[in-house]
Amino acid sequence: MNFDIDLELLTRPATGTAVSLIAEHLRTQIRDERTGDMHDGRVRRDDAHHPILTLAPIGAPGWATSTARVWNALEWTERHGPQPLGFEVRAPVPEGILDPAMQGLAWALAAFISRDLNVPVSYGVMEGTGPWSGRHDTGHHVRLCFPVRALAEPDGADAILDRSGKRSGFAGRLAMASNPQLANAFMGRVAREAARIRSLPKLPVQPPVLPSPKRAPFVFGFEDDVELPPPVSDTDPKVHPLVARLRREAPRGMTLPDLRDFEHAMSLATDIEDALKVVGEHQTVDDGLGAQQTRTVAAILDHEYLLDRARERRSEAEEALRDLQQRGGRLLVRVRRGLGLGDVSLKQKSQDVRRLDSNVQALKAAVLSLRAQRQAMGQDRAVATLALTGARDELKDCVRRLHGTDPQVLAHLVSIISCPERTWLKAAMARAVPQVEERIEQARDEGKSGPSVKPSRSGMGPGR
Repeated sequence: MNFDIDLELLTRPATGTAVSLIAEHLRTQIRDERTGDMHDGRVRRDDAHHPILTLAPIGAPGWATSTARVWNALEWTERHGPQPLGFEVRAPVPEGILDPAMQGLAWALAAFISRDLNVPVSYGVMEGTGPWSGRHDTGHHVRLCFPVRALAEPDGADAILDRSGKRSGFAGRLAMASNPQLANAFMGRVAREAARIRSLPKLPVQPPVLPSPKRAPFVFGFEDDVELPPPVSDTDPKVHPLVARLRREAPRGMTLPDLRDFEHAMSLATDIEDALKVVGEHQTVDDGLGAQQTRTVAAILDHEYLLDRARERRSEAEEALRDLQQRGGRLLVRVRRGLGLGDVSLKQKSQDVRRLDSNVQALKAAVLSLRAQRQAMGQDRAVATLALTGARDELKDCVRRLHGTDPQVLAHLVSIISCPERTWLKAAMARAVPQVEERIEQARDEGKSGPSVKPSRSGMGPGR
């Protein structure tokens, strides 16, 4: 079954705010936290008519599950004027579906959009009885609204500043805000997801809403008897967090040829992320062998020092034994009664010499064993260094290919990775691109947090 999905970009009205706009489109009431005004867009004056709920991705902050806080925060984040604020998705509900099933369909679509775009989604079921004409009245349908900006990372590294100069909870704008091709592709994904959900033997049921205003972020999940594709885990080796973030912060205003180039750059960025993982693994092995080699060399020096001390003590004991033997011979001639005591002293000194000689032999064996270990570690270290060099060469080749395709994506990739990976990547860039520009820390204005716009092929600036 095909669904006629309608997608609309919502902009701030001339005499309104994001709060009033969403209250009107979702037919609900939301209070403006800055002015204290209550914006009421309900058709019927009862809260139980069609409740409006908000879903957030897994791991999102608690405020992202509150409709009022999400849209108040977005209003305070965007500049004044007719700025794009969000998107509205409208999906018709076929006849014969009861209200619980409608709510379940709305919840499932909101969960899909929230996971796909990393945005909070406010949703509800409309009956098409509002005072608005045109496409605002489309019969029974599901209506979903979500901000034009994705949620920021948990550490706030990519969060933009709001009007007060503080870090907001939002990152850069979604690329489809200015790219019709991406918007059409997104509509197709939503339509296919709606058709898949509608074809299930049993529609998902919306879970109960917790009454506490400080509820935990929403966790997506369907009933046990509904078959769904397996969720994607962060530990899955096929997941590429850096490339996923690059896609969320994609440059705006790309034409269709530039979009193809961007997708090719994303595949090259995937190769770089895989190469960085390989370099990290080999670097860990090489560092571990180097640390073991250093400890072994230190142990050899310590044992050689102990061996020298043991040899000195053995020499002193042997000299004392020889002296005692000479004195014992003289006593044998002069005083026979001292022969017994001389024998005891000679026996003790002989035992000391044998014990010290045993210590010397043990230390010599330990030194030889440690030297053999150092030699074996040297061979292992050479193999690990060779593997690390090969991994770095592969990373260098990946960097060269991405720099030749889109150097701006490469520069932005360097700016969002961790410190060790940044060191490896910058070293590869220095080898692959000798005169690479150092534009790692780019200034981010309020309207964009991703890489700068790549010029279109016509040379007239980015496509609109």
